[in-house]
Parts: sequence; C-alpha cells; structure tokens
Amino acid sequence: MRRSRLARILSAAYKQQARPRIDQCWQKHNAALLPAIKACGSARDLDSAKIIHSKARCLHPSDIFVASSLVSMYSRCQSMADARAVFDQMPRHDTVLWNSLMLGFVETGRYSELVLESFAQMQHQGCHPDARSFLAAIRACTALAIQDSPGNKLRSLERGKKIHFQAESSGCGDNVFVINSLVEFYAKCGSMDDAWRAFQRMPYELSVCWSSLILGYAESGDEELALQLFSGMSLAPESRTMVAALKACMGLAAKEYGSKLGVDAKEVKTKALQRGVALHSQAVSCGLEKDVYVASTLVSMYSKCGSMIDAYRVFCRMDQHDAVSWTALILGYVENSEPELALEVFSRMQKQGSCRPDATVYLVALKACGSLAEEQEEKEEPTGGRKVRVESLERGMEIHAQAARNGGFNSDVFVASTLVDVYSKCGSLVDARRVFDTMPCYNVVAWNSLLMGYAENDEAELCLELFFTMRSYCQPDCLTFVAALKACSSLAEKELSKEVDEEMKKKQQLKYLDKVMAVHSIVVETSGSGDTGIYVSNTLVDAYAKSGSMADSRRVFDRMRRHSVVSWTALLLGYTENKEAELALEILPLMSTQGSCLPDARTLAAVVTACTQLVDLEQGRAMHAEVLRLGFESEIVTGNCLVDLYSKAGIMERAQRVFDSMEVLTSPITWTSLIAGYTRYSDSDRVFQIFTEMQEQGLPAYDVTLVCVLTACSHAGLVDEGTRFFERITCPSLDHYHCYIDILSRANRLDAAMAVVKTMPWKATAVTWRTVLGACHKWKNVEIGRLAFKKLIEVDGGDFAGYTLMGNIYGAAGLWEEKQRVEAIKQQNAG
Repeated sequence: MRRSRLARILSAAYKQQARPRIDQCWQKHNAALLPAIKACGSARDLDSAKIIHSKARCLHPSDIFVASSLVSMYSRCQSMADARAVFDQMPRHDTVLWNSLMLGFVETGRYSELVLESFAQMQHQGCHPDARSFLAAIRACTALAIQDSPGNKLRSLERGKKIHFQAESSGCGDNVFVINSLVEFYAKCGSMDDAWRAFQRMPYELSVCWSSLILGYAESGDEELALQLFSGMSLAPESRTMVAALKACMGLAAKEYGSKLGVDAKEVKTKALQRGVALHSQAVSCGLEKDVYVASTLVSMYSKCGSMIDAYRVFCRMDQHDAVSWTALILGYVENSEPELALEVFSRMQKQGSCRPDATVYLVALKACGSLAEEQEEKEEPTGGRKVRVESLERGMEIHAQAARNGGFNSDVFVASTLVDVYSKCGSLVDARRVFDTMPCYNVVAWNSLLMGYAENDEAELCLELFFTMRSYCQPDCLTFVAALKACSSLAEKELSKEVDEEMKKKQQLKYLDKVMAVHSIVVETSGSGDTGIYVSNTLVDAYAKSGSMADSRRVFDRMRRHSVVSWTALLLGYTENKEAELALEILPLMSTQGSCLPDARTLAAVVTACTQLVDLEQGRAMHAEVLRLGFESEIVTGNCLVDLYSKAGIMERAQRVFDSMEVLTSPITWTSLIAGYTRYSDSDRVFQIFTEMQEQGLPAYDVTLVCVLTACSHAGLVDEGTRFFERITCPSLDHYHCYIDILSRANRLDAAMAVVKTMPWKATAVTWRTVLGACHKWKNVEIGRLAFKKLIEVDGGDFAGYTLMGNIYGAAGLWEEKQRVEAIKQQNAG
C-alpha cells in the first residue's frame, strides 16, 4: 500500500517535472523506481528519461527488470539508440528484455528488419520466444508487407509463415494476440485464405480482428465478401470496423466493370453509393458518425461514389476537422473534376486556422492545380517560347511558396514529386526540373513525374535520355516504362508527320522501332518474365504500331493475359494508322467474342476510320448505327470520324447532318473534316461559310484547315481572295505555299508563281515543280515548263509523270524533236 502511494507521488512529481522532489523520493523510497520509469515513458520526455536512467544505473546496474523497463521507456521516447545501448550493456539477456527491445523497434515503425534480426539472434543465444516475441516478429512482417509494392509481398509472406510455424510449434499459436496479429499480417499480404483460417481459430470474437479481416478483403479486391462479413458480425461495430466497411464501399465505387460487363460507370457508383448510405445510417445508429475517423472515411466514401454534396454535408456536421478530414474533402473535389472547388476548400482551411496544413494537404492542393492545368488552354510565354497554362502555374507556385514557408513541406519527397508533376502539366519544364534537382532524395514517383512531363511536352528525346540515366539510381516501375514508350511514340509521330517519301518513312520507322525494342527489353529484364502488366503492354502495342511494326504490336497483344478496351483500341488504331484497314475490321468481332469487352467511343472511331480508308460505306453505316446504339453520338471523336466518312464518300448532306447533331463543336478537327468534304466537291461557297463560322467561334485553324480553304480558292479561280487569305497566314507551311502556287498557276500567273517559288523559305520539292509543270502544260508555256522540268528531274529523276507532262508541252508547241528527246530519256531511266 505504502509502495503504491509512493509510486503515485513519484509519477505525479515527474509529470509536473518536479525533479528535485524525484531525487528526494529516490533517496527515501527505492521501490518507486519502476513506476517512475513507466511514468517517464508515458510522458515521452527524453531529457527526463535520461535523468531517471542515470539514477537507475546507480541503484540497479544489472537488474534485468529495470533494464527492460528502461528499454521500453526509451522506445516510447523514440530513442532506439538509447534503448539499444541499455540492452547491450546488460551482461545477460532474457526473453522479457528481448521482447522490450523488439516491441520498441516495432512501435517506432522504422526498424522492422532489426526486429526480425533480433528475433533470430535471441533464439541463437538460447532464449525461447514467448507469445510477445512472436507478436513483435509478426507485426514486423506486417510492417514490411505494407511497405512492399503489391508485386513484392511474397518475401514478407514467406518470412511470416515461417514465424507462424514456429509459434505453432512452441505452443503460442493459440494465443489470442498472436492470432489477431496473424489475421492482420495475412490480410496485408493479400493472402486472405490464410487470414480466414487464422480468424477461425479465435476463441472469441474481437472487433479488432473483424476489422483486420474485413479491411483485408476490401484491399484485396473482394469488397462484396468484406461487406457480407460486416453484415454477419454479431458484435456491435466499432470505429475501425466501420472504417473497414466504408473502405469496401469505396473499392466497389472505384471498380471499372463497364469494360467487361457493359455496366455504365455511373450505375456502378450509384450501387456503391446505396451501400454506403446504408452504412452511414448504421454508423449514426451506433453513435459513430461523430467519430473523426469514421466521419473522414464517410467524406472519402461519398467522394469516391461521386456524391460531393453528401461528402460536404458530412464534413460540415463534424464537430472538429483535422488534416485528414480536410484532405478527404479536397481530394474528393479533385477526383470529381472540380479542382476550383478543391482550391477554395484549401483556401478556407488556411483562413480558419484551426488546423495547419500538413504535407498531405499540400499534396492534394497541388493535385488540384495539376487537374486545373489539364482543363486550361495553353498560352505562349511572353518570350515567345514554350506554351504554358498560366493560371494553374501561378496557383501552383503560390502553394509551392506556402509549403516552403510553413514547415518546409516542399522538401517532402511526395510533395516535391507532385510539384514536378504540376509544373510539367502547366508546361513549365524549367520549374519542374529545378524542383527535381533540389530534392534531397528521389523516389520512382519523382522520376516518373519528370519523365512524363518531358514525354507530354514535346521533349521526347530528353525523356528517353533521362530514362536510361534513371536506371543507375532507381528501379523503374510500370509508369516509368509507359512514359518512355510514350516518348518513343511521340518521336515516331512527329517525324512521320513530315513530308517524306515512303523509303525515308520506312527508315525513320526502323530508327524509332529500335528505341521501342530497347525499352521493351528493359521492361522484360525488370519484370523477370513475359508478363509486363496491362498498362505497359497497352503502351507497347501502341508504340510498336506507331513505329510501323504491326507484327510486333500484334505479338505483344497476343501474349497479354487479359485485354481491356484500351488494348483492343490500341490494336485497331495501329492497323488503321498503318493502312491495314481490312485487318482492323477483322479485329472488331473478336473483341466481343474473345475479349468480352464493349467498344468505347475511341474504338468505334478507329473502325469508322478503317471504313473510310476502304471506302466501305455499308460497313460505315453499320458502325454509325452502333455509335447511336451505344450512345456515343455526342462524342467528339466519333462525330469527327463520321463526318470524315460521309465527306469522303461524297454524301455531304449526311456529313452535314452528323455535324449539326453534335452537341459540342469545340474541336477544330470537326470543322476541318466538314470543310475538307466541301472542298473535295468544289463547293467553295460552303467552305467559306463554314470557315467564317469557325472563326466566329474563336477556334484555331489547323494547317490542314487552311490548306482546304486555299484549295477551294484554287478550284474556284478566286485568285485575289486566295492571295489575301494566304497573306494573312502568320507562318505558312510548305503545303500552304504549294496551294498558293497552284492558285497562281491555274490562273496563268506563272511568273508570279515562279517568284513565290524563288522567295519562299522552303526548299522546292518535287510537288512544287510538278505543280508548276502541270500549269505550264495547261497554258502551253514552254519556257517556264522547261525550267520547271529541269528542276523536277534534279529533285526526282524517276518522276515519269514529269516526263509525260514535258513531252506533251513540247508536242502542243510543235517541238517534236524535243518531245522525242524527253521520251528517250524517260525510256533510258525506266530501263
């Protein structure tokens, strides 16, 4: 009784930091030492802990119970170096002392490997582990499993199973705390069969054990079973159990059933929302709605289900808001495509001042800036350099500055990685690289953000250079490979968009095919197997197609374990882009029979493009009907392709009808497709009318749009209008010059056409001289025709159409000898 009273006095004295009184108590009452050590650990005051340690060392230098208490005390004070020093100073170690050290390592959350080393070492020294020893070792394996990526949990699982076997052999396998830790361990490893077997051995129900099991099924993708278990509980749910069930609902909402079962994504979220509302009602009846963890998870659940009104309502009902609840609401707005509202909430959080933003809050606020950047139009920098998204860039810089001022969160690796991503999406690669270069350490997320930034901002060469450099510093993951392969595709597209002949095109494709193969070999080397994951495989299918190798593209596709709608679409687009439209049409039926996938808007657009290439109007109309059946008629991508199909088939009335039925007409491609159709059929009035409407809408005209208008001027003989239009083009391309030369040549202004050829900033090509030569044939102009023919032969000696034109010009002028000479040269070159 007296000893208990003294312990209370000493604990109270410590808590009041009355150290002189502690000294007095020690002098009189040595027995109060252990309670004092315990009180000191609870207070987590390292300085006071060291004072007590010094007294303990004098009074009980070799007492193993005191040493165990000191180890626990230092562990609670987060000073494992001191804890280990106490342990190492002891002449002998028993199981209790080992347990104190191992549990201390576990509780700090940073020394899981040391726990397992200590567990092996204690047995090597002849100490037999008890239930608490196994508890520490299993919890260490659990921590390692949480840290591992999904594909690397097998090692942790194997180590944990060995410890489980030892626990069973030593008779500790039936301990309720060991069983509970095993349920959580197996659940975190994704081994739910083992988790269930461990759960069934529980002698009585524990809420914490139910929580681990339900959360395990939710995180393993078996949300339905998780919710069934929750419904079957005989215990009243506690906070952790309710959170686990709500996370199962969130998992249901995030699942993309649409690609396989034909279920609309909205329907999936609606069903998940109904389950979530029922759980919310249960939380209210159990008095858990006000629990900060449950309320924050409810905000996240409603956000994942797309109901931000309900999420905001739950948030407003909370008695107090911590960083987790603010983060849940801000992230909800970001994920529901409302970045402006997300930034408003972030601003409100700062103004209220009741909770300071932490690294995670800054991270989601920066994600909002990144989402905002994706919605905004690019504007050219004042210096005339790269195009940037100014508004989102300014807001991102502001949050960056705040994160730096308020706790130095800008140096947090995850915040810094998000900053790299935001600056990249805003088009400011200089700022992205500056943040990256100042990071104290790099994780794969940071590398991926920079790589993707380069890939998506026309810096594909830099992206690939960085990719090959990265391998010396960091292990690439699937997003790394996606970025590198996108860079390869971007390079191939950019190069092949230039005006080159077929032979040059093939050479360029081989060049970029080598790059794709180099990246692919690293993918296989890293994965250690042929299975590269669906995201990387989809990008490989696209990259090989862009590089002109449909054989490799199809090979990757056929080796995939499963195909998503993205996989099928990538293959279809590959065939259409490589002018293998027949094969594209053969693929579509396989999609439903073999892949159990419904096509999306991009899939149908690819098939319509194949029909356009084959001029297969019947199949095109069938695809139009499929577009209407699946509800994609308002999609820009399908509308564009259908307008192009009917335009090229000469059914302009149908093309116009599709155009008029489109709800959104903000894509210049849509307008250009219609303008091109009317140009093709020489309806210059409609061309000018539609182009004027397009300008009134404030839409930019692509190079091909301007070519169509100039071609319409040429066909209609509108020389003056064509000249004025050409002169308004800021930076005419070679195609624009060819069109203008054609306008002048058709009107017999051959001298003016030649003057344009001589003064244009482009080197004249075979097309240039063939255009002039064709006009000379029409107007029987021998002099300019002879010059154009000479230049044409210098550029392309194998252009036999040029020989024919020149021969006809000579024949029309009665110059038969010259005609025979040209024909003789043609025969000689043909031989």
